[in-house]
Amino acid sequence: MKLKKLLGLVLASAMLLALVVPASASVAAGGTITITYSDSDHTTPVGRTFNAYKILDVSLAADNTPAYTVPSDLYAFYGTEFHTDANHYNGMTPAAVDADVVATIGSYNLTDEIEDFAQDALDWLTNHSVAATETISGTTIDYYQDVSVPLGYYIIGEVSGSGSQVSAVMLDTTTAGVTIALKANTPGIEKKIVTSSGLTDYTEGDIGDTVHYQISSKVPDTTGFNSYTYNVSDAISSGLTYQGDLLVFVDMNDSGTFDTGDYNLSNIGDVSFYSVTAPTGYTFLITFENFTQFKAQNNATIGTSTVVAKSLIGKTILIQYSAKINENAIIGDAGNPNGAKLEYSNDPQGSTTTTTVEDKTYTYVTGIDLTKIVAGTSSNPVTLAGATFKLEGVDPTVTNIVVTFVENDALVEGTDTIYYKQADGSYSTTSTGAGATKYERNVQTTTSSYSATATTGADGVLTFNGLSQGTYLLTETDAPDGYMLAAPATIVITWNDPATNPTPIWSYTMDGVEVTTKDGNGEMKINVDNTKGHELPSTGGIGTTIFYIGGLVLIVAAGLLLILRRKGKATTK
Repeated sequence: MKLKKLLGLVLASAMLLALVVPASASVAAGGTITITYSDSDHTTPVGRTFNAYKILDVSLAADNTPAYTVPSDLYAFYGTEFHTDANHYNGMTPAAVDADVVATIGSYNLTDEIEDFAQDALDWLTNHSVAATETISGTTIDYYQDVSVPLGYYIIGEVSGSGSQVSAVMLDTTTAGVTIALKANTPGIEKKIVTSSGLTDYTEGDIGDTVHYQISSKVPDTTGFNSYTYNVSDAISSGLTYQGDLLVFVDMNDSGTFDTGDYNLSNIGDVSFYSVTAPTGYTFLITFENFTQFKAQNNATIGTSTVVAKSLIGKTILIQYSAKINENAIIGDAGNPNGAKLEYSNDPQGSTTTTTVEDKTYTYVTGIDLTKIVAGTSSNPVTLAGATFKLEGVDPTVTNIVVTFVENDALVEGTDTIYYKQADGSYSTTSTGAGATKYERNVQTTTSSYSATATTGADGVLTFNGLSQGTYLLTETDAPDGYMLAAPATIVITWNDPATNPTPIWSYTMDGVEVTTKDGNGEMKINVDNTKGHELPSTGGIGTTIFYIGGLVLIVAAGLLLILRRKGKATTK
């Protein structure tokens, strides 16, 4: 009999597995259900509560062969479940009811069909307020919690705690004890920055650069829930500008990109699975809906499409969008944060939720603080206003890569070369009929070099902000009156990824010499000397005075010569 194959079977979701292990000892009068941790992740039962419902009684023949009988108060459930008629078994003999129910359960396969049956049973028992045969609660015992129950066929469902689980287990004289090993079912969330080299928590850039973000989670297992809260909130700093290019999809093949076979959750069978708002302090809040459609059925008909429901549970949800670094970016070592968190239901019988810790990424931007001083006054700087400098990036750098799909003039983000959206909302790589819209990949790469000019103010200071790592040429283009231009200097800025080099975040050299002086934020801080120019002769200076003196000497000499000649003549006479 197939029902015997269910002995020791625990049915669980794709995200929460329950393993059934026969007990080594046989208990004739009853059995034991044990809740313990998973060997893989040591998930504790503490704080989690399970209800055990006996849905088949076990009676023993003289040779201890078990016989299964249906409790009369569950005739309505079995009639509804197997024949869509709560009154189907009314008037039938108990033996006929037992035979039909046992034969039907025994015909189910041990995957989807028996899972669906277990979930339906739990839903019916819960909705009809049927008292549990036994409640199993995790206590201060981290490693196990067990309870003795009469022999029978049980549906076990988690009713509170951090996860949800439905199990079908049989206790009889051959399998008098079962152990359910929990595996974590706590939904999680991960925020990452998408770069050409992969996913990371940290990156750097210039003002104007585009940063691509990805939030990942899982399609939740809503087993045991009639409604399920699943909200993703995202918050970026004022130094990042959201570009409004949100894409939310189920990544069926774990490629990390939206392609054929994935489900765009904005439109499955013409039904959107989420709504987007922007509460104060958040980039967006995504409220997911309709996930409970994926429980307890092999297929879910959603709008005009039929999707395989069970294949979605536990699959990766990806939320992708981009933001540009703007003029409000935090400069220096602090970085510009971007965080996401998830709020999810934690009690199938209630409305309480759990909110995860915010998972953050950081984008770093730096700058240069330059002070113009009189040469030789570094110990007690004399600053100079009116000095103009130009800072240029030496090599062009890729500042933005845009990947879009073009439908006429509308842009839809994606990564396949070509795909088609069908009239029913599904996607494929080939056109399959009228109403299909073709999308073609369009890659736009822009390159640029940083270039900016600034002039020192009354305090002799200027700032170049919004810099990424790279090599820059600093040139003084206009010196203060009476001073010579400073020689050009090469500045190299290096960003040290916090994931591998925690400190310093930024390091600098100027003409090959390390610059360790920074401001309080970690920006480069330098002094540039100006030397006074040499004076050339000018009117009123020694250049004309010498001529005046020379002229006077000549006049005096001429006068003396004239006097001497006259005296000479007088003597002769």
